[in-house]
Amino acid sequence: MPQVQTYLKEQTYRALEQRAKARGIKLSELMREILEAEVRSQRSPEFLALAGSWEGELERPEQGELETREGL
Repeated sequence: MPQVQTYLKEQTYRALEQRAKARGIKLSELMREILEAEVRSQRSPEFLALAGSWEGELERPEQGELETREGL
């Protein structure tokens, strides 16, 4: 499994360390979960496959008469 090394602000490190400790997991495991969740949040290939797949024409329904409203 590839490894990544990074630098964190002390405040960020402490916050992450506390979250990991509260869950009873290692900091590296918490970081992996956070990063993997970020990658999963991207649009799926299935979603992207829908782009441009509409067939036919879109028709806008009639809008009716323009409404006049009182000013403020």
